[in-house]
Amino acid sequence: MKCFIHPSSESIGICKHCSKGTCSVCVIDTGHGIACSESCKEHVLLLASLMSSTTAATKINRGGAAYLMPAFLFFMGMVFVGHALFTGRSGQSLVFALVLGGGFVLFGVGLGAVQYAWHKRSRQRGAV
Repeated sequence: MKCFIHPSSESIGICKHCSKGTCSVCVIDTGHGIACSESCKEHVLLLASLMSSTTAATKINRGGAAYLMPAFLFFMGMVFVGHALFTGRSGQSLVFALVLGGGFVLFGVGLGAVQYAWHKRSRQRGAV
């Protein structure tokens, strides 16, 4: 493969951003891959940063932390439903509180199920 900028030179690698061949004169080593230009260097560094933050977020979501939001939503839904039922509300006020609470409960259960499926699939792949 020839260098994209210098067609007479052999490339020594491929830019991690644009996938163009780059020769020893053009190459920029970012520490996270090679780039063929300053603009591509910025993209390669951004990609490395995104990958790093994604890896950190995945580590945080291991174990029980992934279930905090579903548990909170379920709890808040139960608070709305319980408050509506045990305070003697009636009419539109009761219906509103039950619908709102039921929505929180259903969303919490659904999100918990999605998190569980994600963790199960990740464990099977060996990622988490």
